[in-house]
Formats: sequence, structure tokens, C-alpha cells
Amino acid sequence: RTSILKALDSSTTWLQDETVNGTVFLMCDHLKATHGLKSNNAFYICTSLSFDCYVEGGRLSKNFLLDVKGCVYSLFIINITNSHWVCACAPMNGANKKIYFLDSMNKKATAKAKGKILIKFFEEKLELPGYEAVLLPSSDQIDSCNCGLFTILNATIFLKSIFEGCFDPDGLLRRKPRAFTDAEKREMRQTVRSALQGTETVG
Repeated sequence: RTSILKALDSSTTWLQDETVNGTVFLMCDHLKATHGLKSNNAFYICTSLSFDCYVEGGRLSKNFLLDVKGCVYSLFIINITNSHWVCACAPMNGANKKIYFLDSMNKKATAKAKGKILIKFFEEKLELPGYEAVLLPSSDQIDSCNCGLFTILNATIFLKSIFEGCFDPDGLLRRKPRAFTDAEKREMRQTVRSALQGTETVG
């Protein structure tokens, strides 16, 4: 936790795997406590390391497959060649067969490429065919160092909607995110930091 909070203090430090994954888990714990959620099967967080190993890498893990398939929603943190991070969320009940991507670069090619990998994983490993990838509009990072921050915030958007029982991808599809100034991004880092310390909630 200390190293994660230290990385958030800098406005230009890249938030690497450990920080992005760790912060999402800490944020999840914070939201769980805030909303009094006791059930552990509402969601599963697939870290970028697990994605590389089990989803894209193809290694077999019975426990991983059971964890992903046994929840209501799965959230995937995805590291793209150690230079960019995005997140994706998918309902696992089969009623809504879509994998929703939030990418601070808003690249359709990224959602298409990683979506193809997830769709194959869902069909062949989870026996859940018929999914499609959908790119939702995200705030643009504009700079070259804050994709990790936006991935954390985008993951929080997914998690909050799940915890609050109002998962609404159609609403996210209609929204028009705006760009953030450098000062606002520094403030966002501090907001995340404060939330992880239990003194503030990410909006």
C-alpha cells in the first residue's frame, strides 16, 4: 500500500502493473466497505498479470476459470506491451453478451484486438459463446503518462455501478467525457489516494 500511495503522489510517474492492479483492489475494498457488500461473487477482478498468463497466454488454471465464470461480472485490467493500460467489464450471466472496454486513448483497434482474445477465451475456456466487444467513450488522457490513472478511474466507474446495482453500459455509451487539465489530473491522483486512505470517495 505504501508504494502505491507514493506513486500516486507524483503527477508524471507511470503507474505500473503493481500500482494499477493494487489500486483497483484497494478501491474495490473501499467501495465494498462503503456499500456494505458482503458477497464475494458479485465480481471478479482479473489483474493484468492473470490476463497475460491465463487469457492471452493460454495457460490452464481450473481455479481461475471457476473464479471468472462463477461471478456476476468480470473486470479485466489489461497491460498492452508495458506501455498502455485499459480495462474491460463483462456481465457473466449470459443475458448481455458484451465485453465493454474503457480506454483513455479511445482506440477502436485496441478494443477489437483484445476483445477478440477475450471472446475466444469466453467461448473456448468458459463455454460462453456469442460475446462481442464494445468500446465505450472514455475521457482522453492526452498526455503520455496517465493511462494507468485513467484505467484506475475507468475501473472504478465499472465497480461503482456494480456495487450500486446500476450497471448501465448504454448510459456509458451515451455519455460525452471531457479532457482533463494537468492540474485536474494531479487532483484526480490525490482523490484516488484519499479514497484509498478512507477519507474521500471517488466520484
